[in-house]
Amino acid sequence: MQEYPPPILAARRTVAAGAVQPAAASPFGPTTAALHPGGLGGANEAALFPIRDPDMARENPVEAKHRRLVRSHRSGPLDRESKPNAKSRDELNEILSYPPTQPLAPAQLDELWRFRFYLARDKRALTKFLKSVAWSDPSEVAQAVDVLLPMWVPIEIEDALELLGPGEAFRDRRVRGYAVRQLARADDDELMLYLLQLVQALKFEPASSSSSSSRARKSASSSRSLVIQSLEDFLVERSVKSKALGNHFYCSPALHD
Repeated sequence: MQEYPPPILAARRTVAAGAVQPAAASPFGPTTAALHPGGLGGANEAALFPIRDPDMARENPVEAKHRRLVRSHRSGPLDRESKPNAKSRDELNEILSYPPTQPLAPAQLDELWRFRFYLARDKRALTKFLKSVAWSDPSEVAQAVDVLLPMWVPIEIEDALELLGPGEAFRDRRVRGYAVRQLARADDDELMLYLLQLVQALKFEPASSSSSSSRARKSASSSRSLVIQSLEDFLVERSVKSKALGNHFYCSPALHD
């Protein structure tokens, strides 16, 4: 019986661990991996690189229109009587427990705006509520600043410091004037505890806030709540009245930066 040699089997290619396999041909032209077989960052690194989107920081026009449509139905007189149920109340309490640096989702901002009159009795909610205001919408700004801000319960000194920060929600001089009025309730010893932060907050004061406050003092009535005072004028006025506070204010290292 004649013996035949065994059939020759096709050699199987084994890819070593960590080796970069050749990219499949693309009908749309050469890929990045084909142009850079070894990768942009090295032989064993994927050919990936970040691309900056210039529109990432801008407001999404679709979300902005959706917000206007949703909130237009919630701006009636019935909003004053809106109260959250148990589930919404738990969600609001969770939002109010967030630190100031944590961003809020669009749904959370809509929830804050929906129950804005209910939240006016909670001193923790003012800073979060102001972040939910669409500051590009004059009607929302007028309702937030002219209606809700005067009826809000007094806030703590820590929250007043946040209102003097650089956020978009705290650029309105009426909001900053409200924060200054809350600081006016503190005594000199308490102000000295926050003097460094107050001096640093001067960097975020609008350029025309001092002249605006001067005009407001001349045209304001006898009611103190109608006066819009800048942080700069407030610190100078309190430093003149208190020698200890004035010395700390003058010697503050942040003032000379």
